[in-house]
Amino acid sequence: MRVAIVLGRNGLGGSESQTKILVRGLVAAGSDVDVILIEGDGGTDGFAPADVHVLLPRRQGGIVGFIKLIGAMIALRRRLRGNRYDVAHAIMARAYVLVPFATALSWRRPRIVAWRRNEGIHLRKRSIAAGIERIASRMTDHIICNSNSVRKYWIDRGYVRLQKSTVVPNALEQWRFEQSDDTIAVRHVVGRIVAVGV
Repeated sequence: MRVAIVLGRNGLGGSESQTKILVRGLVAAGSDVDVILIEGDGGTDGFAPADVHVLLPRRQGGIVGFIKLIGAMIALRRRLRGNRYDVAHAIMARAYVLVPFATALSWRRPRIVAWRRNEGIHLRKRSIAAGIERIASRMTDHIICNSNSVRKYWIDRGYVRLQKSTVVPNALEQWRFEQSDDTIAVRHVVGRIVAVGV
């Protein structure tokens, strides 16, 4: 199976870390994987053994940024059509939008999967971006959410249909649970430490 992983950009966040685990897992399962970064200013490290392709060197705002984003969508369309991918997996907001529109009206388009990992913190309720993303979501074949609350959030707002969505929790790598040989000596602790994750 040929898979295109389309990621907004590389960085240190959870989406990027989960993408790297996904890439390694797909390659280990025998898939032919390419990673396409919409913006390359975060670097291309961590995706080996997949090939990495960058559409834009960095993010730009304003009208120039919008025009360059349209150019990136055209380049993405060429790449997705020319390489005959079976699946295009969109990760992060820009990818959610660009992948469906880049493949629209293609006679042979890959199956589009999007990965929703948060509750829409990047969108205002009534904005042009929200409207465009809602249309793109409806053009997407299947949406994977990392929790039931994320899935419910997007279903309640009309972005995701129940029958076109699945919950797949975040992957955890085994090495993170291996006991360390290092001993940490704590002599004096003041106060309490709390870690909260959503």
